[in-house]
Amino acid sequence: MKIESLVSARWLITADGNDRVLENHALLIEQGRIMDILPAVTARQHIQAGQQYHLPHHALMPGLINAHTHAAMSLMRGLADDLPLMPWLQQHIWPVEARWG
Repeated sequence: MKIESLVSARWLITADGNDRVLENHALLIEQGRIMDILPAVTARQHIQAGQQYHLPHHALMPGLINAHTHAAMSLMRGLADDLPLMPWLQQHIWPVEARWG
């Protein structure tokens, strides 16, 4: 079987809801997507990959995406921007946010 990339590592931390940590496994990647997870030995024996990365001292884990936001920073951009932080928050931002809440 041919695949774009094969990435094997000592540990593979899954995001499948079961808190599994797989040891000596590989990701098969095609067009930027994980297509399969196999034991590393099996993958190296049976898969032809355009790019191979063997990371024997590393852990692979899901990317951490920061979805944290402050609506006030976007929605009220430009409102009293010339004030120091605390007066800006106390006199302008927090009162507006309180009306939304």
